[in-house]
Formats: sequence, structure tokens, C-alpha cells
Amino acid sequence: KFFIAAIVYILVSCTFGLLMATGTAQSLFSKGYLGLAHAHLTLIGWVSMTIMGAMYQMLPMLSLKEVYSEKIGEVQFWTANLGIVGLFFSLVSGYSIRSFQFRAFAIIMVVSVLLFTYVMFMTLIFGDKKAEKMDITVKYYAAAIVYFALSCLLGLSLAIFPSFRIGRVGLAHAHLALIGWVTMTIMGAMYHLTPMLVWTEKYASKMGMEKVPTIKDLYSEKLGMGIFWMINVAVVGFFFALIMGSQIAISLFAFLLLITCYLFSFQMLRIIF
Repeated sequence: KFFIAAIVYILVSCTFGLLMATGTAQSLFSKGYLGLAHAHLTLIGWVSMTIMGAMYQMLPMLSLKEVYSEKIGEVQFWTANLGIVGLFFSLVSGYSIRSFQFRAFAIIMVVSVLLFTYVMFMTLIFGDKKAEKMDITVKYYAAAIVYFALSCLLGLSLAIFPSFRIGRVGLAHAHLALIGWVTMTIMGAMYHLTPMLVWTEKYASKMGMEKVPTIKDLYSEKLGMGIFWMINVAVVGFFFALIMGSQIAISLFAFLLLITCYLFSFQMLRIIF
């Protein structure tokens, strides 16, 4: 269901992007906040719905649990869609982020994200505890979900409190969503998928005929956890640096983020080659 909805949103988003590129959207919605509407539809409708759908499958599977409540998940799915569609049409219709219409749908969206956060963490906490320790991918997912919730709460705060304009808070909001939520989810997924695909291609056919490494032998989990903590420090530090408006702190944490990405890329390419 999440994937079907996400596919619809990318089609609508790309169509709307073309209308913007040709000037048609500006003619039809002359008073609308078209760029903001387009960005939110893409980031929440396409990207976030895809990630949430994947996590409903991946997180329970990797933690050897069942989804805590599919009923709550169903409610969360429909409230997310209501929030996404409502936010989009509010913005294209010319209602600003401070309008009652936008705030109402922003609240619905935040409620949906908090429900998602609740289901995911309850899934990790309860159930048959078969796993000896939390999988590295799940750790990345758990951190990413926290950033998703914080990013949405910050977005709602920006809509409800117009005077809340500390430093580069808009940019901080965007980076928290794109690095904390999206990037950390992708990195976590690659720690599961990249070694698994390489192992399947190179070693699966040799099972039983010769000694082969396990999937986790293909990478250093210690380095992976080091990268995990480094990116968390970078995300949090960069966020507060933007809030404070400190150029030195922004440069420092941007450099840490760069080093983290180099280490992560090195580890993934080492697995592949």
C-alpha cells in the first residue's frame, strides 16, 4: 500500500514539476507556493512513503519480530496520505505555512509520523527476543526514525510559531530530513543489501563445496558502528550549528560529515570489489 501510494506521488510530483517548468502551473496557481508544494510532495509523498513501507518489512525482519500493530499501521497509512494531499493542495492554493489550512494538515502529518515512530519502536521493544543484539541496519533505521519525527515536529513548529526564526532554521529543518532521515535510512539499508547481494553472487553457489565467509565477514562491523556514531554527531552538530548561525561550527561538522561519507563509501566499495 505504501509503495503504491509512493508511485502515485512520484507521478504527480514529476507531472507538476513539468507544469512548473513550462510555466503552466504558475498560470493555474498564480497565488500558490509551488516550489514548496513540489518539494514536500516529493520528500514526503515519494521518498518518505517509500521508506516507511520498506521499514514495515525490513525492521521486523531484521530484528526477528512481528510488526507490533498492523491496525495502527493502517491508520498511520491513511493519516499520512491525508496529511500529504492536504499539505500539497493547501500550498498550491496559496495558503501559507502559517495558515489554518496548512497547520491543520501539518498536525495530521505529524500525528501520522508519531504513530509510525510508535509502531516501529514498539516492534523493537516487544515480541520474542530471538536476536542476541540489534542488527547494524536496525540501529541506522532507529536513529533515522527519530530524526524523521524531530524533523516533522520542527516543521510543525515553524508553521505554528511564526516568530520561531532562529539562525538558519529552515535549512536546518531540510538537512535534518535529508541527512538524518533519508540518508541514514539508505546507509542502513546498504549495510544489509550490499553484502547480501555480493555474497549471493560470489559465494552462494560454493556453499557445501568449499569454506565460504558469512555475509557479516564481508565488512567490518566496528568500522560500521564508528561511521554510525560519526554521522549522528555530524547530523546533530550541523543542525545546531545552523540554528546558532556559527560558520566555524557549520564548517567543522560539514567536514565531519564529509569524512563520514568517505569512510562509508570506502567500506561499501570494498565489499563490492
